[in-house]
Amino acid sequence: MNTRNFDELKTATAVKNEVRKIGFELLYKAACMEYGEENVSITGSNEIAVCVGFRTLADGTSGEVCFTSAPVAKDFDTRVTPKGKIYEPFERLTEADIYAEEQASKQAEKEAKARAKAAKITKAKSE
Repeated sequence: MNTRNFDELKTATAVKNEVRKIGFELLYKAACMEYGEENVSITGSNEIAVCVGFRTLADGTSGEVCFTSAPVAKDFDTRVTPKGKIYEPFERLTEADIYAEEQASKQAEKEAKARAKAAKITKAKSE
């Protein structure tokens, strides 16, 4: 396990900067392993671009198909900005549960629409 204790860093900003650095290095190494270093570029202070393939363009030339990625360090403690906006700590497991529920709800809605459409088609055929 590669988790770490960040108590030695004095400020939340220092922690978040270190977390972004860790995330960036991880994403960069993983992208290079998967697609080759020649297909991975640093395009910003905290962003990488990865060429995942090619596509023939309208003019007949070949163009790269890419994605970009930049790690975001989430708040880990309650934080209040000078303007009074409150940021709550990011709760990974809670967010994962919320996402799973949203996806299940969308899937159930999609299935209900498909059943309604099938019933409508069946009804139309029987008339």
